[in-house]
Amino acid sequence: MKPINWTEVQESTGSTILEPGAYVCRITDVHDVPGKEYLWVVFDVIEGPNAGIYAKMGPDDEWKHRFAQSYKDTAKGMFKAFYTRIQESNPGFVWNGTDERQFIGKEIGLLFRKEYYTGNDGADKERTVVDYAICSQDVRSGNFKVREPNDRRDDKSVPFGEARPYVAPAPMTGAYSPNGQTMDYSDVPFM
Repeated sequence: MKPINWTEVQESTGSTILEPGAYVCRITDVHDVPGKEYLWVVFDVIEGPNAGIYAKMGPDDEWKHRFAQSYKDTAKGMFKAFYTRIQESNPGFVWNGTDERQFIGKEIGLLFRKEYYTGNDGADKERTVVDYAICSQDVRSGNFKVREPNDRRDDKSVPFGEARPYVAPAPMTGAYSPNGQTMDYSDVPFM
């Protein structure tokens, strides 16, 4: 391990998780994933006690404050609802229908709900996720209803946005190295 001056390092206190509810947010970035037909929408809260909660996080932490918005044929109605809520939240803004980068800097209301899931380690976990977009004026007026938690603990599929870790198969007994010599794994403690 490289030498690190641990006296200058501040301890991590854990991550900040938004509670279920509605928040007025600003879209800070958008990434198109054309092969899978969805957008990663990166956001930050801009009003209330949680304003700027994600502002100090760098681009490596976008996964903590982004959600996927599909535009597949089967999800076109949901995508239309998404961009319509952006237009309603930003009077005078009309999306051109093709340039997702136009969403950057726009205000939107986001409704969050609790989700229970089974992590890759097999443990039951919970998180707060974006449920859907609403008009930011509806957040301010309290015109929204938070849905019951989504329980995905029995769902064996990979949670959207997460990848299963790759575990390489164990070497076969009598496996050969690239130069043709038999490999000896007797000193490897976890085999």
